Amino acid sequence: MERALLLPLLATHPAPTFALQPRKDEYLLGDTVSLMCSANPVGNQFPVFQFYNNMGWAATTSVSSSWKYTYIFNITEPRNAGSYSCSYYTGRPRNYIHSKESNHVPVRVKDPPPQPVLSMDPPFGVVIEGHPLHINCTAPGDTGERRFHFYKDGEELLSGAAGSEIMAMEPGNDAMKVNMLSISQAGPNSTGEFTCGYEENMGVRWIPSARSQPVAVTLKDPPPQPVLRVDPPTGEVRVGYPLLITCTAPGDAGERRLHFYKDGAKIVPGEARSEISLTETHSGSKNVCVLNNPRAGPDSAGEFTCGYEENVGGRWIPSPRSQPVTVTLKDPLPSPVLSVDPPSGAVTEGLPLLITCSAPGDASEWRFHFYKDGAELTAGDQGSEISPTEPGTGSMMLTFPRAGPGSAGEFTCGYEENMSGRWLPSPRSQAVTVSMKVPFDPSSLPIIPLVAGCSAAVVALILLLLLVCFCRRTKKVSKWQLRRRPQNDDSVSNYSPMPLVMINPDTL
Repeated sequence: MERALLLPLLATHPAPTFALQPRKDEYLLGDTVSLMCSANPVGNQFPVFQFYNNMGWAATTSVSSSWKYTYIFNITEPRNAGSYSCSYYTGRPRNYIHSKESNHVPVRVKDPPPQPVLSMDPPFGVVIEGHPLHINCTAPGDTGERRFHFYKDGEELLSGAAGSEIMAMEPGNDAMKVNMLSISQAGPNSTGEFTCGYEENMGVRWIPSARSQPVAVTLKDPPPQPVLRVDPPTGEVRVGYPLLITCTAPGDAGERRLHFYKDGAKIVPGEARSEISLTETHSGSKNVCVLNNPRAGPDSAGEFTCGYEENVGGRWIPSPRSQPVTVTLKDPLPSPVLSVDPPSGAVTEGLPLLITCSAPGDASEWRFHFYKDGAELTAGDQGSEISPTEPGTGSMMLTFPRAGPGSAGEFTCGYEENMSGRWLPSPRSQAVTVSMKVPFDPSSLPIIPLVAGCSAAVVALILLLLLVCFCRRTKKVSKWQLRRRPQNDDSVSNYSPMPLVMINPDTL
């Protein structure tokens, strides 16, 4: 609509002259333009100038003492483009006399650089306290030189503010240039509404782009620390026995990944003969993980910790590590010693048989087991009784008060040791074989051979006594003859009579 149609139809002033300085075919954002409106004086009146464009912009000056007025105008946005003109009026309120509208001068404004795109990592703007926050500003196109700016809650962020760092990124294959605002450890002052923009070098000046769409950043507490437990609870495990290490993540998050560490290094399932398995809770959340070592060995000892990752908006956020638990190894349980009374293992049927199982060491609590031909014996089997020996001796006795055929066989024993509420079995003892002897029964011997044998023994004894008497008599006669020497007729005998009382028969 022509501006002149708004002016009074009866009394009007002539149209002023409108001009722009400087004149350009295309203006840039940030240019300053002088809008000049001049008119021929009308009497002693003082004009009020008005400036317009066809985009709805208008400006009215105060009363001027001059019939030439210059309005300084800054081009700040594309809407400043259009057709500009001016007019003036004189008089008093309700009795203004308006001039006709001036000539029109077109103003073209160069489009600003396209709006950049703001992206974040984590992508949904939810960042864990203490974790990195990366904000990328991407400018489309591939013009030569740009300067990027980041804003938080409308205020420009400078590199170094709130622990941030602004760095340029190399353009990718799509010919986009990217700058990144990096906050290494997000904290309470990292939250807010972020935008970005850039300036493009147009040769004479830097032309700013429009701001990006805003992205809100919120802070979330880090995942809570998991709890690590070990079975046996003391952390002492015997060589060859199972070792169970359980990692429990608090809460009930949807998706987690749990990890175990030994002496600071991550454990991969299968290393050191280990197995890692997940355990579901009643709610279906997999927040419990078990590291199972079926047979502990030298490589099972060390300091264990665990941790987990939680899926937050497609990004895996690590939790703090658990408190460490130290696992130490103990020698395997020694075999017990099995002894039998009688020591030979041959027991007469009907007599007692005592079998004792003794456990080495000084554990506070044992459970003993006896086995016959590989099968466990319980009290009462084959008439047996199982009873402890003296308290504190670490042994148990298996008693057969009257041994019978069922008492014979190969016996072994074993024991279990209570380690923090967990019963660990020992190896079996060396085997001892028990055999049965038939008791002596005189009535089972034959009568006739016995009588004949006894008679022969009596006859032999009588003959032996007679032989001894005969030998002694023969010896005495020989001694008497030696004492009486034979004499010649002419010799005188040296023999002198000896009283009989002086003769000792034992010397004859």
